Amino acid sequence: MMKKSRVRNSVLTIAALGAALSLSACGGGSSEETQAKEAISASFLETGDDTFVVDESQADCVGDGLVDEIGVDGLKEYGLLNEDGTLSEGLDGSMGMSDEDGQRAADVMSDCLDIKEAMMASFAEEAEEGDEATVQCMDEALTDETLNEFLKMLFTGDEQAAQQLLVTEELMQCMLSAELGG
Repeated sequence: MMKKSRVRNSVLTIAALGAALSLSACGGGSSEETQAKEAISASFLETGDDTFVVDESQADCVGDGLVDEIGVDGLKEYGLLNEDGTLSEGLDGSMGMSDEDGQRAADVMSDCLDIKEAMMASFAEEAEEGDEATVQCMDEALTDETLNEFLKMLFTGDEQAAQQLLVTEELMQCMLSAELGG
């Protein structure tokens, strides 16, 4: 039986990952674009944790994608890049991207990183022996589309709605099932 607190912690890890991703995002073939792509990539390599490990090719994919999709000027406008093209520090996590750019950024993340796979591996690792039903429930409840929408909401600055999006009826049923022992 998976403990409710472990399942809840895993869901909260998704939210924390989204915040880390939003804080480390930025972008810009000029030398400024190259500098921005490298800064983003390096930042993603630093933000990985035990739950979500990011390798160099994934980090490069995110850096390239954000710069190619949103551009250096757009990323400066959102406060992710400084005027000199370097990565901003001290972001509060609320980027306030337009819906269109928020979707582009979410699509880049979804294309470059298998967030669901990482989360499901974490769920499975935390599950006690014989609790495959809860892991399967979580796998069905946590869709790629939901995670993509979650990321978009983070990028557009609606963190509260993003977290609420993950608290679906299906996910809550999985948690209740885990708490009750199946």
